[in-house]
Amino acid sequence: MIQKKTLIALAAVVFGLIVQAQEWPKVEFQEAVQVGLLVHWRAISPGGLGFIDLELEAKEPIVIVIPAGTVFSAQDEGTQSLITVKELEVALKPGAKQTVSVPVVCYEMELNDPEEGMSFVGVGNTTNPHLILLLKSPTFEEETFRIKQFAVWTILERPRSRYDYCGLSLGTDVVEVWEALGLPIEVLALLYSVPELIYELSEDELAALELAFTIVGIPVENEEELYDLFAIGVPTKGELIRIRELFKAAGIPVLEYPVLSSLGKETFGLERGFRGRV
Repeated sequence: MIQKKTLIALAAVVFGLIVQAQEWPKVEFQEAVQVGLLVHWRAISPGGLGFIDLELEAKEPIVIVIPAGTVFSAQDEGTQSLITVKELEVALKPGAKQTVSVPVVCYEMELNDPEEGMSFVGVGNTTNPHLILLLKSPTFEEETFRIKQFAVWTILERPRSRYDYCGLSLGTDVVEVWEALGLPIEVLALLYSVPELIYELSEDELAALELAFTIVGIPVENEEELYDLFAIGVPTKGELIRIRELFKAAGIPVLEYPVLSSLGKETFGLERGFRGRV
């Protein structure tokens, strides 16, 4: 058992570091790179989507600010860039290398996903005014990975229907909520393997599954949307409605985006093809 004196000493050290960090200058990450304040920095894909690992080491005591909207360019030209979706601050002591996991989404929908261990060698900031409004919106930060990714692609790619998006998996955040609710994870694995099983469910089973997905953050209306969710991973109509509300809250003109301005019209029956992201 840790003694009370030890806990007090540890608390004093932590408090002292916090006070010190408050006195250190704050510099945006891109500026710190440009003026040479960092001894070392490296951005690496951990595999999958949603995060990038950023290694940092500074010459002097400094707080690095990584704004939402920071764009990391891949070393491989065929791999998509990644854009940060949440502002982070990292306090760096001289000579102490730190690694921080930075939340990101993909920037170029049509390019390849980054592979595990892939390096990102360029850094910049987005200049898209609508994307900047979205990233600054408080409601955006609270959304699931799927909503964030589809919302960013809506601005950058301007799809005309939900079938114009690359598909996504459910996302670890959705799966974690699914498990927390005590729902069997085996159901998800089975439906990914054989999505046609959706059409063999009874009305009660279908209703229960639709309700479960709505609760975990993916609103679905019918078996067609459930099938699309597992077979090709495109957004549901309910997810697009949530994105439309996000745009409205952020002050982004919805009518400029065809897929959002056409909501309420029939979107099923369009030609589909698998263009998936995992």
